[in-house]
Formats: sequence, C-alpha cells, structure tokens
Amino acid sequence: MTLPIVSERIQRLMAESDARHSANPSLSFEDYRRTKYAELSDFVRSRKAIYLDMNYWIWLREPACSPFPNQAVQLLDALQKGVRNGRLVCPISYPAFIELMKLNPIDLRRKQAAIMDALSSRVGIRNGFDTAEIEFLDFLFETHRSFRLFCFGSIRFGVHWVTSLSKSIRTIQVFLTK
Repeated sequence: MTLPIVSERIQRLMAESDARHSANPSLSFEDYRRTKYAELSDFVRSRKAIYLDMNYWIWLREPACSPFPNQAVQLLDALQKGVRNGRLVCPISYPAFIELMKLNPIDLRRKQAAIMDALSSRVGIRNGFDTAEIEFLDFLFETHRSFRLFCFGSIRFGVHWVTSLSKSIRTIQVFLTK
C-alpha cells in the first residue's frame, strides 16, 4: 500500500501534535476535548462575532467586483483591524463553507479560503443538524440526571448579521473605538 504524499505543513502539524500528546500521556481524550472546547469557547466569547453571507465573502475577496467597491474596501479594512486586534471574529457558516468547496477554478477557491481563514480565525459554525443534536443533548443533560454520566458540551455565541455595508462599517468602527 502506498501512503499519500503529505505536505510539509501537515507533517509539521502532525509532529507538533505528537509532541503535545506525548508530553501529557495521562490526559484522556475526553479531558483533551473538553480543554479544546473551553479554549475555543473563551476565544469566541472574547470577540464580537460577525456573520457574513457568501456575497460578502466574495466582495471581501474582490472588493472591485462588489456593487459598492469603496464600502467593501472600508469593510474589509475594519474587519481586518478588528480581527488583528482580537476584538472581532467572522465565523464561517456551514453554507458558506459548502459554497467555498464548489468554487472553481482551484486558485479562486484558495484565494477565497485565504480571506475566510484570516477573518474567521479558522472558526466555523456547525451545520444545523449537528447544532440541533447538541441542543437536544444539552436539554437532556440539563433536565435528566441520568444523562449527566455522558461528557459533552456545546459552544454558544452571539452572531451579528451584516445587513448593509455602510451600516456595518459604522457599527464595526464604533465598536472598535470602545
């Protein structure tokens, strides 16, 4: 059997992961997962979450192609500043991720992924089915003692819907000056 070729980046990430896990061999998977969820939750809760639909992601990738190029550039600048300063995060929705996977040619997909990675800090929103399952399990966990034997958790955070470029730019700029 021939193993697939793995990029240097993936090899480095795998080596870092092996070293991290070797340093804590007694850490169970559940404890590790709980720690990672807590870190992600703290990260997201410490920032204002702004949800962008696919049109906005495209306009941010290529502001000149948006209906309002100047406002798209201003929005991109404001979002980048907010993300860089640790005040904002633009989590990627499941539908936006699916649309990203459909983009062709591959260079366009990579360019779109780069802007999405940068503004989302690689945070994504789960698909609706997973969210519904988690909320159902959370309900059972909270209301039925027997379910407390299971270890799981979810991450909840507010989402700001972007409705207009000019209003969004002002809102973000005001938020960043606080």
